[in-house]
Amino acid sequence: RPRPGPAGGFAASGTYYTSPDELVTKTELVVTGTVREVGIGKVVAEPADDEYPTRWLDTVLTVDEVLKGPSSNTVVVRTMELAFGGQAEWRKPGERVLLFLSASREEPSLFILSNDGDGPAYGQAAYIVRDEDVIATTDDVVAERVAALSLAELRQRARSSGGN
Repeated sequence: RPRPGPAGGFAASGTYYTSPDELVTKTELVVTGTVREVGIGKVVAEPADDEYPTRWLDTVLTVDEVLKGPSSNTVVVRTMELAFGGQAEWRKPGERVLLFLSASREEPSLFILSNDGDGPAYGQAAYIVRDEDVIATTDDVVAERVAALSLAELRQRARSSGGN
């Protein structure tokens, strides 16, 4: 389902959850952590004019806390490079983040942003964390509702949905 993006940017298509509780419940892995490195994971198409390359980025995250899902010290998250055009960029070394993740079905060692079958919910699954504040990376309504919660509230919701 394509969504309009900001001027000069793209908005990724995919699953869109209707509430923070649905996002937490349907997500396999919810973590906070620090971005260690970002690299090009796969090049799908690179036009000669280089205007809109189609590349996947692999973001390596050192996990600080698992709110829901299997324990892990490090996760690698694959996203489309241009998926966050015009929005807050969370994929940069040193950035502390909150991510809602699904295991990649194509490459078991990788994770993707939360996916309920139609594709990743880019705008609802990635947040920047400052102290205990959660900051939405897009202007999505559910993302804003998640950002209005504290990490303590998100921990509680993850526990009650079958988390750690």
